[in-house]
Amino acid sequence: MAGALLVTGPARIRAISGPAEILGMVLRQGAEQTVPRGRSLPLAGSENCEVELGEGASAREVVEAYPAGWSAVDRLLGEGGRVIFLGRGDAGKSTLTTLAANLALRRGIGVAVINKDPGQADIAPPTTVSLAVPSSPFADLSGCRPAAMYFVGRTSPQGATRRMLTGLALLERERARIQGSADRIGAEGAGSVSGRGVLLVNSSGWVDGAALDFRIDVIDLLGITDVVLLEAEGELEGYAKALSSMRGPRVRVTRLPALRGVLCRSRQARRERRRESYRGYFEGARVRELRLEGVAVRRPGIGILWNWGPPAGQAEEGGLSAGGEGKGGGEGKDGWAGRLVGLCGSDGLTLGLGVVKSVSAGSAGASVGVLTPVTGEVAELRCGEVFLDGTWGDHYCHRHARYRHQHQRRR
Repeated sequence: MAGALLVTGPARIRAISGPAEILGMVLRQGAEQTVPRGRSLPLAGSENCEVELGEGASAREVVEAYPAGWSAVDRLLGEGGRVIFLGRGDAGKSTLTTLAANLALRRGIGVAVINKDPGQADIAPPTTVSLAVPSSPFADLSGCRPAAMYFVGRTSPQGATRRMLTGLALLERERARIQGSADRIGAEGAGSVSGRGVLLVNSSGWVDGAALDFRIDVIDLLGITDVVLLEAEGELEGYAKALSSMRGPRVRVTRLPALRGVLCRSRQARRERRRESYRGYFEGARVRELRLEGVAVRRPGIGILWNWGPPAGQAEEGGLSAGGEGKGGGEGKDGWAGRLVGLCGSDGLTLGLGVVKSVSAGSAGASVGVLTPVTGEVAELRCGEVFLDGTWGDHYCHRHARYRHQHQRRR
């Protein structure tokens, strides 16, 4: 092959002869790479390169593997750099994050990647923000092993910005610990850049309304040095002006063309990809009976509902009452069955996800049956706003706002 192919998953790429390249990752002879469903990967090679795409693969020729202007990201990858990628959905943020990480790794620069899009199945399952510290080039963020994650409980940052900022602060602390960096989060939440390696932050496609204020909070929290705006037709002009006038340390703004020619994913397609991610994550999971002695139960907008030793009747009032198995989102008195939850350790980070299967509460104590791959000690059960049905499809609980209002009135 010569030039570039855009391969859309699900597909498997195998290099027959001559090296091929996927976003800076070299695919040598005999090596294989899987393209996840719903994702497209650009494959480049010389005239002597031959690849096998596998049965059922979809591919088409493109003029270039990625926009030529993207090579400008290379100058942002110095030691201690902190780069965030912003743009609408399907602008190429995950693709450019992958390219930047591979360019840095090939230069011997340490890399940490934070995925702060809870709707993506990248690095960790949906409903989380996550951290990866890759040691070698990769073709897709989903191939990175999560070093840490934080359960947000939603598939969008909208309505969960406080939880997002809390999670990002904990991920930054973990990144500094893993990389042995001297970085720290100051009293006001601003990161001081003095460590080694480069931090790359992949964002969601939320750019309208209150998104700008949230992005500025993230930039302050993580001590971002460079903001890359991916635009199709200058739609982020407002961001460029606002970021250029920020007080404090100067943030450099780089405007690059958005990725063109990729298939824009519909809301249904994104939901199907999340469904596959949930199914894969919970494959082999077992129902674990989690006794709530010493375990806090926290629900968004309300706080701690239960901690061992409450006054009689508090479990019922707090919403932790008996339910049963079901499709989720309404089965059981308070709609617990099918609810997605985060099982958290004492450090505040999330050990893994779970799906509530049963709840029991009474004078003898309380316990929750949770389908989960987590086996470690749990300090907190964090309740999400998402339910999973019998086919791993996700949906929200519409009773949440009404329940929160009633709970606040009782208090």
